[in-house]
Amino acid sequence: MQKRHYIGIGCLLLALAAVLVWQRAAQPKPVPIEVLRPSEVNLDLGLTGRLQAQDRVTVAPLLSSRVEALHAEEGAMVKSGQLLATVSVLALSAQNEQARALRNQAAAQVAQLEQDLARERRLQQQGFLSDAALARRESELAQARAALAASTAGTRETVAKQQETRILAPMDGIVLRRLADPGAIVDGRNGIMELASPHTQLLEADIDEAIADQLRPGMAAKIRWQDKQLDGSVSYLAPDVDTATGGRLVRITPKQSLAAPIGRSMDLIIRVATLPDSITIPRSALLSGSTAQAAAQGTGEVLVLQGDKAVRRTIRFRDWPAERVAVLAGLRAGEQLVLSPRAVPAPPLRGVVTE
Repeated sequence: MQKRHYIGIGCLLLALAAVLVWQRAAQPKPVPIEVLRPSEVNLDLGLTGRLQAQDRVTVAPLLSSRVEALHAEEGAMVKSGQLLATVSVLALSAQNEQARALRNQAAAQVAQLEQDLARERRLQQQGFLSDAALARRESELAQARAALAASTAGTRETVAKQQETRILAPMDGIVLRRLADPGAIVDGRNGIMELASPHTQLLEADIDEAIADQLRPGMAAKIRWQDKQLDGSVSYLAPDVDTATGGRLVRITPKQSLAAPIGRSMDLIIRVATLPDSITIPRSALLSGSTAQAAAQGTGEVLVLQGDKAVRRTIRFRDWPAERVAVLAGLRAGEQLVLSPRAVPAPPLRGVVTE
C-alpha cells in the first residue's frame, strides 16, 4: 500500500515538471528588434586627403650653373622678385668674350665698307665706276650691317644670361623644398627650389574604384580641420584607375584658403546623394551568406518579426561604406526588423526594441 503511494507521488511530480517545461517552452522569448521608420538619408563618403598646391614651380637657371649660395629656407614665405639663390654660370665668361669679339669684327667690317662705299660713289660721279659695281658695294654694306645687328643681339643675350646668376622668385609663394645645396651643379632639368602658391589649394585623396564611379565633379564636400568644418567641392576625378592602389584620384577644392602646411592630412566628407523618406537598417542585420552577394548586387536577406515568428525576407539596398544601408525594396515602415539574425531562438518570439 505504501509502495503505491510513492508511485503516485512520483507520477504527480513528473506531470508537474512536464507542465512547467511546457509552460516555459510556450513562453515568448525576447529578441532585439528595430521598428522601421523612414527618414531623409544622406549618403556621405568619408575619406582622408592631403593638402596640395595647385600652382607649383621649380626654380632653375637656364644654363648649367654651380650653386654659390641659397637665400631662402624650406617653409619660408617669399615675394615675387625676392633673391632665392646665387649661381655662377659655367663657361659664361668664354661665351661673353666670343660674343664681344664677333661684334667688334662685324663693326670693323661695316666701318671699312662705309669708307669704301663713300670713295666709290665719288668715282661713280666722275664716271670711273659703273652703276652695277656701286650697287654690289651697297649690297655688301647692307649684309655687313645685318651681321653687326645679329652680333649685337648675341652680346645682349650673353649679358642677360650673366645677370641670371641671381635667381629670383617668379611669384609669391612658399618654399616647399630646396632641391640643391651650395656647390651643386644645376640646370633647367633638376632645379634649385620648388615653390608653391598658398592661394591655390586643393586636397587630393585616393578612392576605391567602385565608389568612385558614383562621384561627379561639382558634388559638395566638407573639409574638417582643427575643429572647423569648411565647404568645398569635387573639382577633379581621374578618368583612369591606378593599378598599384586600385583607386582613382579625386581632388577637392576648398572655397576658402586653409592656413595649413602643404602636405597636411585632413578629413573629407563628400555628399554623394540624398534619399528622401528612405528606410535604413544596420548592416549587421543582414543574414550571413547574403553579405557577399549584397556587395556585388545590392541584395540580401533579413529576418522580420511577424506575430511570434521570425520570417526571412529578401531585400534590395544601396550598398555604401557605412554602418547602415539604405533599403530600396523589400521592407515597409512599421515592420519589426530582427537585429541579431544569427542568434534567434525557436518560436514563440517577443520583440524587444533596443535603443
